[in-house]
Formats: sequence, C-alpha cells, structure tokens
Amino acid sequence: MKRELYGQVRGLLRPFGIKISARAGGKRFDEEVRSSCNRHDALYVGISALLDTLARVEVELAGLDKKVRQITVASKPCWHLMSVPGVGPLTSLAFVATVEDPQRFRTSRSIGSYIGLTPKRYQSGDRDVTGSISKQGDEMLRHYLYEAAGCLLTTVLAAFRKWLDDIAPKVLPKGKLGKAISYTRNQWDYLIRYVENGHAPIDNNLLERDIRPFCTGRNSWLFSDTPAGAKASAVIYSLVLTCRACGIDPYVWLRHALTELPQRPTEADITDLLPFNFAKAQAAP
Repeated sequence: MKRELYGQVRGLLRPFGIKISARAGGKRFDEEVRSSCNRHDALYVGISALLDTLARVEVELAGLDKKVRQITVASKPCWHLMSVPGVGPLTSLAFVATVEDPQRFRTSRSIGSYIGLTPKRYQSGDRDVTGSISKQGDEMLRHYLYEAAGCLLTTVLAAFRKWLDDIAPKVLPKGKLGKAISYTRNQWDYLIRYVENGHAPIDNNLLERDIRPFCTGRNSWLFSDTPAGAKASAVIYSLVLTCRACGIDPYVWLRHALTELPQRPTEADITDLLPFNFAKAQAAP
C-alpha cells in the first residue's frame, strides 16, 4: 500500500512535468512534493490528501513494526531464528506460526515438503524428470525464506570472495592451492549465478546424471569414425535429453519431427519442431 501511494503521487505529478528524486523518501519526499506543486491549487489539494494518507500509513506501519519486534523478542524460537543472517522478525514469526509444534515432524527435512520447497519429480521406466518446487503450503513463508536464503548466501559468498582475494597473493600460483584459488576467481561469475537466478541449480548434478548414458556409450564404441559422426551423436543425444527434460517421450517427438521435416522446404523455419516447442504444442488445448 505504501509503495502504491508513492506511485500515485509520482503519477499525478508527471503530467505537470514535475519529477521527484528517486532517492527521496519519508519526510524529504513530503517536503519536496509539497514545495513543487504549491503553485497549482487543485493539484495541491489532491496531492496533500495523498501525502496525509501516506504519513498516516507510515505511522501505523511503524507501530506494527514495533509490536512485531516486541513479540519476537519475547519468543525464544524467534530469537534463535533471528541469529541467522538474513532472518528478521517477519521471517521468524512466519516460520514459527507455520510450523507451530516442531515435534509433529519426524525430521527437519519434512518441513521442506510441508511448506512446498521440495522439487516435484516424475519417474516412469527410464524417465526421471525433476521439476520445480511443489509450492504447496504457506506462500508467504516461502517468500520470506527465499529472501533470507538469498541474503545468507550473498553474505557467505562475499566473505569467501574476500578470503580468496586476500590469500591469492600469498600462495604459489602454480601450487595446487594457488591453482584452485585462481580457478575459483576466474569462474566466479558462474559460481554465483544461482544466487542471481533462482531457476539455476546450485550444482550441476542434473547435467552429470544426464550425460552418464552418453559417456557409457562412448566407452562402448571408444571413438567416432569421423568428426561428422561425433557431431551427429552429440546432436542426437542433446535432442533426446532435451525431450526428457521437457517431460515428453523421445520416440513420440522423433516420429513427429521425422514426419514433418521432409515436408518442409530447405530454408523453412523449423524451430516449432524443437522439443520444448513440441511440448508447448502438446500441452495446448
């Protein structure tokens, strides 16, 4: 609500060519807005009403924030949870209110599935598809835990990067530790990608598992006869594993693609035949 009021005030001022600093907030925002529109009587009346409402909302929010902090201070579980970096009063209260009695969970891992943080999984025959989290349970708690995890990971990674930068000049660059430090620093952007994008996994276990059949086959025939044959094998494996990642039967997709391809002109666009587009077409009513 507070953000919406700020947006409404800025939106009303924009047609009059009045822009408020993006960094202005609280008392400074109120003063800057009132001084910028005091020449327009009608505009000033409407803006003043919104500013008075915004001030009242800020007072109420401050009161609620104070009460929440008092509750968390009086709660021993909340106090322990807030000792974790990134966990504040709202996150700790939401967790305690959702979990209630921890004794009803046999293991701590059960809480993850209870609040919908475990991935969905489909297994049938040789298919093993791991999907996104189930998103069951309390949505607000998941949101707070996601923010807390991001804060914690950022803090840990920042300390780790500082340690790498501090120790790098002190070790031999060609030693094992020096090579490990150099490799980590050079690959840093890829290492922290999972913090910037929640869809990226923290490890590459899924990729390692998917290339295992290819590696097994490669050991069986030892080598490809020609570079073209190696490229063809890589393309086929990539397409088949993409089918599995999209949750579609590779045989069904191959039959469809090989039926459609001969009917297309040489220069025709065939992106609609790719596995992920085929999956979307199959899912469409």
